[in-house]
Amino acid sequence: MIFSEKNNANAPSSTDIASLQHWWSLAGVDLNYAETPDSLLKETIQPKAVTIDDQPASMAKLQEETAVFEDTPVFPNEIGAFLQWLQKPENLVEKSSAREFVVPEGQVEPKYMLVSAMPETVNQGVASHFSQNSSVLVQNMMKALGTELEQCFHFPLALGRPVDGRIAKHRMKPLLDRALHLIALIRPERIILFGDTVSHAFFGEDLLTARQKKQFINHSSSKTEAIVTFHPRILLARPELKTEAWKDLQQLTRIGAQ
Repeated sequence: MIFSEKNNANAPSSTDIASLQHWWSLAGVDLNYAETPDSLLKETIQPKAVTIDDQPASMAKLQEETAVFEDTPVFPNEIGAFLQWLQKPENLVEKSSAREFVVPEGQVEPKYMLVSAMPETVNQGVASHFSQNSSVLVQNMMKALGTELEQCFHFPLALGRPVDGRIAKHRMKPLLDRALHLIALIRPERIILFGDTVSHAFFGEDLLTARQKKQFINHSSSKTEAIVTFHPRILLARPELKTEAWKDLQQLTRIGAQ
């Protein structure tokens, strides 16, 4: 637009200017900023006061799920009843993070109890204590100790495998409490723990540190001798570690000689 005197004849009147200013005011053009976007056509709604009870539904649900296992549940004190209790997904702390579950299995009062972090997945996602190859390796390890896998008792700390393959930190304590109760009912002579996760859960140490010495697991009013070694899956991927795993197992033979 060219501003010159000859254009003054077409200049807006004072009425037009007032109308435009009124419209700009309604539209908020006269403000430097607006905290929230607004509509000229919607009805004015008074802001709702926020109370301490107002929480997003998702947050409330998360708190509710966490609270369910905040305290240790009352576990059955008979091994048969406890194993049946563990077969019901609604009783499991890991029910919201896994779809397939396994049940602890084996003999009561075995010479060896085997503990892993979680099941392995086989056959299109079906959960199993160990994969087929891992199971063969574990059987060979037990034979080296003079026993059979069928004569042992074995269970994973989490009975279901989380989607991301990790046990959430807030679930670790209730899972450990459940495992200690199971150990007290099974009464194994010795315990073999596979992997870094169970090492941290039971001893607060990483695998490489915990495997350097004989360990003890305290449960009820007793304690059970234990060692930590590599998970069979790792030994299959890195065969050079089998020598180190054999050194770990030899600690059990030394334990027996004491």
